[in-house]
Amino acid sequence: MIMQAAIMIGFGVLVFHVPWGDDPLGVIMIIGTFGLAATGLGVMISSLARTRGQMSAVTAVGATTLAMLGGAYWPLDIVSPAMRTVALFTPVGWAMTGLTDVVVRYQGTVQ
Repeated sequence: MIMQAAIMIGFGVLVFHVPWGDDPLGVIMIIGTFGLAATGLGVMISSLARTRGQMSAVTAVGATTLAMLGGAYWPLDIVSPAMRTVALFTPVGWAMTGLTDVVVRYQGTVQ
């Protein structure tokens, strides 16, 4: 997961010149902790599922649900305050909030 993110970010920067803010350490820390959280969720799902079919179904539905609730499909700035609170119960919500702060609002690790 973390290697995939590094490849996608690197490709985006080198080929498409995607701006990732002024604080690469902040981006690395957010992507790294999100990768660890996703790995933990994956281990939990694999320990609870009894078959590969169950694991595939739960993973697909769970990933889509967490992405929607966390703000990966649309910015959290356009949803209600209640939905912003719900987003903070998901790892995707924390990652999207952190990436928005570091990349868009230029709030880095050093203030």
